[in-house]
Amino acid sequence: GTIDRWFNTDAFAQPGFGVLGNSGRNILRGPTTTNVDFSVFKNFGLGRGTNLQFRLESFNVLNHPQFNGVQTDMRNTGFGVINSARSGRINQLGVKFEF
Repeated sequence: GTIDRWFNTDAFAQPGFGVLGNSGRNILRGPTTTNVDFSVFKNFGLGRGTNLQFRLESFNVLNHPQFNGVQTDMRNTGFGVINSARSGRINQLGVKFEF
């Protein structure tokens, strides 16, 4: 599917009031998540058991799109649509003093 139509929405219909539908539980699968995190650091000894550590951390380093769940509520106008995603690549630098 695409983000505009993840599954065939024509295959589903709203059952009447007070009537249970006949679709099974967990019949739809949402988009998968591909996530690779990376971290590199360097320690510098300062003497007397103390260290200074420089860090670079990158989350979702390959910058793959990570879509959130699909709208499965038929009462919403976006039925079958993916309308949000998690944030892209995040990089952060850090310094840590260890004693």
